[in-house]
Amino acid sequence: MLERELKNLSDEIVDMLIRKNQDYDNAFFKLLEKYGDLVFLIHLEEKMQRLSSLINKEPNFEKKEDTIKDIIGYCLLYITYKRGKT
Repeated sequence: MLERELKNLSDEIVDMLIRKNQDYDNAFFKLLEKYGDLVFLIHLEEKMQRLSSLINKEPNFEKKEDTIKDIIGYCLLYITYKRGKT
């Protein structure tokens, strides 16, 4: 059961990443090329700040889960970039 749930969740996150990356025209990779690894840390810190804010109150729009998926997504994109598979 857990294995299937993890697979479904990871597929969901990857599908989201593909759609967002297309919508944003590979912006994250372009920023990494231009400014370096610090871009990843800045995006991650921004998402962590958002998550901290969402945990401390009931959000109006974004779900906590969406922010967590974004954090996972940035981590996956960064690993992919570092492996040279962009």
